[in-house]
Amino acid sequence: MVKYRFFINNISKEEEWLEKYRQQGYRLKSVQTLTGRYGFEKVSEQEFLPKLKIDYRMFGKEDDFKDYIAMFEDSGWKHIGGTKSTGVQYFAQSSADVDDDIFSDNESKAGRYKRISDMWLELFVCYLPIAVCMQIQDAGNLSKLLHLKELYYTPGLWEMKGAAFWMAFLFETPFALGRGGIMGLIFWGIVLLYAWFGLKALYWYRKERE
Repeated sequence: MVKYRFFINNISKEEEWLEKYRQQGYRLKSVQTLTGRYGFEKVSEQEFLPKLKIDYRMFGKEDDFKDYIAMFEDSGWKHIGGTKSTGVQYFAQSSADVDDDIFSDNESKAGRYKRISDMWLELFVCYLPIAVCMQIQDAGNLSKLLHLKELYYTPGLWEMKGAAFWMAFLFETPFALGRGGIMGLIFWGIVLLYAWFGLKALYWYRKERE
C-alpha cells in the first residue's frame, strides 16, 4: 500500500499518522520525504509491528551520518528512512523490549524542532537580501502589468497573425510576466514562507519543552 502525504515541521503529527497505520496492522517499509511517498505492507497478527519515531538531523560528512545511525541501532532502533542531507530521519524498534521513544527527555525531543527552525530561518536570512535587492530594482512592481504590451520585446509581435503570433506570444509570455514583477512577487512569497516555517517550528520547540 502506498500513501502520499506531506508534513511540514509538525513531526508529532506525522508520528501520530504513522501510528494510526501501525495499529491497523501496516508496517512502514519505505519513505521518500521529497515526494511525500510512504510505502506500507500488511503483516499478520503474529508478526511484531515496530513503533516508529522521527528525528531531524543533517550531516555534512557521511561518516558522521553513519555514526549517528550506529548510535541508534545500539539502542535498539533501526534506521529505515532518510539520508544525511534530507534532515528527516525515520527509526523503527528492533524488538518489543526496546524503549518506546528514541529520546530520553523533553529537551532532547524538542531539539528536533529547534534544528528545523534554524534551517528555515537560515534560508530566510540568506534570501532576504536578494528579495530586497529585487524590490529596489523594481522587480516586484506589479503596476507594470497595466502596460502589458510594453513588456513584450519581440519585434513586430502585435502585427503578426495566426500561428506565428501565438507561437511568439506564448514563448515570450513567461519572460514578460517576469519583467512585470510576477517573479519578484513569487520570490518574496517564498522568502516569507521560510520565515513562517521557521517561526512555526520554533513554536513547536517551545511547546514540546513544556
